[in-house]
Formats: sequence, structure tokens, C-alpha cells
Amino acid sequence: MAQAGLETRAVLEELTIGYLHHRAFANSIAEIGGGTLHQAIATSIIMLLILIPFFAFRSFADVVGGRVLLRLFFEPRRRLDAAPAEAHSEGA
Repeated sequence: MAQAGLETRAVLEELTIGYLHHRAFANSIAEIGGGTLHQAIATSIIMLLILIPFFAFRSFADVVGGRVLLRLFFEPRRRLDAAPAEAHSEGA
């Protein structure tokens, strides 16, 4: 859904630029995504690859909470106690 919104924005942007530069409607549409069908498909795939992690992290933030997610990424981790290491050395 977001990708469709971004692509719609790109179409409207190209049409506006074409209008301001006195270009025909068909010429403005032809420049979307680089001009050729293969370039438009490649642009769509790149946008999809960018949006997947974006929405994944947004959903993850909804589940665990935004503050918790920020702490997971940006706060230093605390050191664990050495209790498991001591138990291992006693058994040897």
C-alpha cells in the first residue's frame, strides 16, 4: 500500500514537472522510473526492498514499544554476571 502511494507521488511529481516545463503528458509519464519498462521495474523493486525493513521495524515497535526498541538499538548492553563461568570451572 505504501509503495503504491510512493509511486503515485512519483507520477504526480513527474506530471507537475512536465507541466511546468511545457512537456506533453505522454513525455512526462515516460520519464517515470528512468524511462524504460525495465528501469521502472527495477525502481519498484528497489523501493520495495527499502520499504520491507521500514515497515518491519514499525510493526516491531508496535509490539515491543517504541522506547524499548530504541533502547535495544542504542543503549549499551550490561555485562552478565560470571556465575555460569564459575559453575563450569568448579565441575572441572
